[in-house]
Amino acid sequence: MTMFFTVIQSVVALTLSLILKEMMNTISGTENAKSLPEIAMMIGTFFIAFTVLYIALAIFKPLFMKKAVLNYREYYTKKILNLSHSYFKKEDTSNLISELTNDVNTIETGYLESIFSVIENIIYFFGSLALMLYVSPALTGIVALLILIPAVVSMATGRTLVPLEKKVSDKNAEMVGMIKDCFTGFSVVKSFQAENEIFSLIRDNIVSLENTKCVRNRRKILVTIIGAMASLFAQFGVFFAGVWMVVANKGMDAGTVILFVNLMNYIVSPISTLPSLLASVKSSKGLIEKLENSLKEEENTERTEECNVKVDNGIEIKNLSFGYEEGKEVLHDISLKFEPGKSYVIVGNSGSGKSTLLSLLKGGNDNYTGSITLDGKNIKNITYSSLFALVSDVEQNVFVFDAPVRDNITMFKSFPDKEVKEAEERSNLLKLVSDKGDLFKCGENGKFLSGGEKQRISIARALLKKSGIIIADEPWAALDKENSYLIAKDLTGIDDAIKIVVSHALDKKILSQFDEIIALRDGKVEETGTFDELINSRGYFSALYTVAQ
Repeated sequence: MTMFFTVIQSVVALTLSLILKEMMNTISGTENAKSLPEIAMMIGTFFIAFTVLYIALAIFKPLFMKKAVLNYREYYTKKILNLSHSYFKKEDTSNLISELTNDVNTIETGYLESIFSVIENIIYFFGSLALMLYVSPALTGIVALLILIPAVVSMATGRTLVPLEKKVSDKNAEMVGMIKDCFTGFSVVKSFQAENEIFSLIRDNIVSLENTKCVRNRRKILVTIIGAMASLFAQFGVFFAGVWMVVANKGMDAGTVILFVNLMNYIVSPISTLPSLLASVKSSKGLIEKLENSLKEEENTERTEECNVKVDNGIEIKNLSFGYEEGKEVLHDISLKFEPGKSYVIVGNSGSGKSTLLSLLKGGNDNYTGSITLDGKNIKNITYSSLFALVSDVEQNVFVFDAPVRDNITMFKSFPDKEVKEAEERSNLLKLVSDKGDLFKCGENGKFLSGGEKQRISIARALLKKSGIIIADEPWAALDKENSYLIAKDLTGIDDAIKIVVSHALDKKILSQFDEIIALRDGKVEETGTFDELINSRGYFSALYTVAQ
């Protein structure tokens, strides 16, 4: 509807030149001139039509713009949410933030708005030429020669705007990334009293962005000025030619000259503005392609198998070796088995490969030798969606939304109250819920909660999800001993899942709760067993434990 009324409005706008022609011929007393009532009727019809069309555009165009931008944001938001976990480990998310904010605003004005302006200008240009050709082929020929200059000038200058728009987008992404880092690490900034230094870094990014925008805006103005000068030359040329034809009795009347002069606005304006409009559309399409390309992942077509929501036989690792760089292995020939219902804790010196092993178990990287199987299926072949449905990740720094406690437990999904209450009870969240209520808002990243409460929310999520595998990397790193013990108790108390935890804390009260301790040393399994077995064997773990006390 917006396109339809845009086309009709553009056509109706051209009829104003015909009305001016008839008015001028009436004033000059040309033969067969229209009468005043006829001219009044033409003017009245024009105003009624124009008013109706503008009202229609005022109704439909904002609706179209809203729907288009909404669909665009929804489409890419869904696409981002469907990306794999590994994508966010290797890509800079500040680019995505910039693309979904600054770039969308540019696309709204530079693409959606410009499309209608392009249509208008094309109709104005070819409609004016057709009308001119109908009224006076001779003067139209002169017009065709004169518009070559502004056409060439505008095309040559307009295309220089495309790379500048992309450069502005890149600078925006850099600035967003810098500000994001500042907010994320705000406590570190305050701790080191580095406010002035960080301000200088942010200011440098802002100055660089504004300098780039200044260059872009200056180029836009120059393109407009050059186009306007060339257009004025063409307009004066047509006016001079028309006057000469009237004076020289070349079959031209004053009304036709006025018609041509007025229509020249619809000829030269598209010539001067279309290149910049088309450049704007092209650069905006470039931003769309930029976001599309940034969200591309290498599809793993080998991942076609599905796994059960419940683990039957467990996880088995055979002869696993892995390195982030070629020739530099982090894990060496590891073989382990994790059985359903049991809890395991991985310990070892710093750099022994504990967190790397957890990452591989979650499907974080396939570039390893050996095998990891889940119920006999190679996890390299299991789809990410199926794997994520089975595994819950209790992270060291649990992310909590600025939303009620219940929503953070359910992750905004719908669950029966009985199941939610059971998860709250088993994760020892009942006190928090009874004291503050299910609707208590946790604050940005859970700033109104303690570290232990955030960990319990993470455990409650896993319980509610009924995860067959729970993986945790240092879940009590930021907690005191008592809370660490309680979190360990909550985790190991989940009977119907494989629990695999990495711990740097070598505390008897914590480690004794696990069915098996796996001691890694320089990327190899040094020994395994219960706490008492390993202490009594007086091997590597016993030495680690003794040093830690």
